Amino acid sequence: MKKMNLNHGGGATNRLKAFTLAEVLITLAIIGVVAALTIPSVVLHSRRTEIESRLKKSYTQLNQAYRLAILDYGSPKGWTFGEPYTKPDAVKFAQTYLTPYLKIAKDCTNSNSSDCNYTHKNLRNNTIDQSDDSAVYYLADGTYFGVTITMQNHVQLFVDCNGDKKPNILGYDIQTYYINATSKNSNNGNIWASSCESDSNCACTKSGNGAGCTRLIMNNNWKIPTEDEYVRLGFPRSDYPYSNL
Repeated sequence: MKKMNLNHGGGATNRLKAFTLAEVLITLAIIGVVAALTIPSVVLHSRRTEIESRLKKSYTQLNQAYRLAILDYGSPKGWTFGEPYTKPDAVKFAQTYLTPYLKIAKDCTNSNSSDCNYTHKNLRNNTIDQSDDSAVYYLADGTYFGVTITMQNHVQLFVDCNGDKKPNILGYDIQTYYINATSKNSNNGNIWASSCESDSNCACTKSGNGAGCTRLIMNNNWKIPTEDEYVRLGFPRSDYPYSNL
């Protein structure tokens, strides 16, 4: 029996064609250019998404602790804030009304470790210092927060949602919240954030320090606003503070 001839061309079998070195190099160069154009935006989006998630989580944890304290101690109108406003006052306030309801991983109040004493900056790229009169802690999930009694019946919470991981910038991964015995929001069971509408120094703008960004992000469904979202929220495009982040 004759074998079937699979060589339809009647001659030598077709040879496989290989890429030349020049073609390989050109392909790699094209891939490199595309990667250089797309990877930074992908990394930025991923970092922002992670920070946004942590911002919302850190607020939720602190607000829940605050509400539980209200259940145990009643309205903040009857709380002990301390006077004068020293570190012992802040420690007493924190250990009475907040830390018992949180998973505390580390007390940084009197620590000199690098993760407790790292650099914080604002949107103007100025270094800001956590007050020496603050009680400072790490939560189990890596959130860093400080408690400072800034005036009569008024407490500031300085919160870095990802701890000492960069960028450590007020208005971005660092936010500020407040508890005030006379505030309607505080007495309704919520820590609150200032929009800085009457104070350009703390506004969420290129010239502001970023403290007002907390309220802006909350109003944007816990999303750090894009430039278009910033405009839709009522701000001039020229004031957009996140262009370099």
